[in-house]
Amino acid sequence: MRPVLAPAPLSPARRRGVEGALAGCLSLTAGYVDAYGLVVLGTYVSLMSGNSTTMAAELGRGQFAQAAPAAVAIPAFVAGVLVGTLVTHRRARRPHRILFAAIATVLAVAIGLGAAQVPKVIEIAVLSLAMGMVNPALSHVGREAVNLTFITGTLSRVGSHLAFGLKRAPVADAAGAWDTHFYRALVDGLLWAAFVAGAVLCVVAMPALRSLTLAPALAVMLALCGFWPAGVDEAA
Repeated sequence: MRPVLAPAPLSPARRRGVEGALAGCLSLTAGYVDAYGLVVLGTYVSLMSGNSTTMAAELGRGQFAQAAPAAVAIPAFVAGVLVGTLVTHRRARRPHRILFAAIATVLAVAIGLGAAQVPKVIEIAVLSLAMGMVNPALSHVGREAVNLTFITGTLSRVGSHLAFGLKRAPVADAAGAWDTHFYRALVDGLLWAAFVAGAVLCVVAMPALRSLTLAPALAVMLALCGFWPAGVDEAA
């Protein structure tokens, strides 16, 4: 019986490329699902900054019923981050594949809830849970810290890197001469663009897919469940 050979470790350059592609795919999916939440459910399911402001504004106006969707989304998202972090840092083989299988299951539940026309607040909670679970899946592209659903933070990093790049300031933890502030601004800018592209794709696809609008996001999670390379399992 032939021994099972472990996959060859990724080179640093190859790993950066794979991480960038995976981060872009996840950010695109987050934008897709968030657009669904906004258009169909009237609530963000991955942008908790917007939900925090919405909740506070409605509470300030005394509109408690209107504050409820955002108020439900926030703890559900935090619970998703908690679950995702515990899964990715557990001592198991390929923990990220376990995570994406779990996210796919939650998205499948959300599709079923939408078809059953349950109260929207339930679907909001389920989708926010899923997006929270996505967030810990990948925390770096190379040595640049990334956040897959925190778009405000992503744009803030773009601005900061551009400013330091114009000052020709060195990157403190640079991996090489190529690892400049302008390079890192590009990484973050592409993640922002992927999120926006996902939102556009959702709205374009919605009239054709209708109750199955979330099916492409589910398909992406299933694909990542089968594809995610061991070399990118940061907690492994």
